[in-house]
Amino acid sequence: MADVDKDNKVTKEEYTAFLHPEEYDHMKDVVVDETLEDIDKDGDGVVSIEEYLGMSYIGKLCCYMYIAFIKIIMVLNVKYAVD
Repeated sequence: MADVDKDNKVTKEEYTAFLHPEEYDHMKDVVVDETLEDIDKDGDGVVSIEEYLGMSYIGKLCCYMYIAFIKIIMVLNVKYAVD
């Protein structure tokens, strides 16, 4: 994707886009793909809540608390609004 003009050469602008893809619209897909690859630890192609929050102790704790909260709301059939 960095070789925009497909001439099999990389210009300074194309190389800069390669180094800093988040700053170039035509490179946004690369940023998304790389970020998802980093987060998707089990390689199944999707990001679970555990992967999103991270597998640290704090991440796991937050994940379990979030899941418990959602289950309680579902059981009580309570509508929750965030201001």
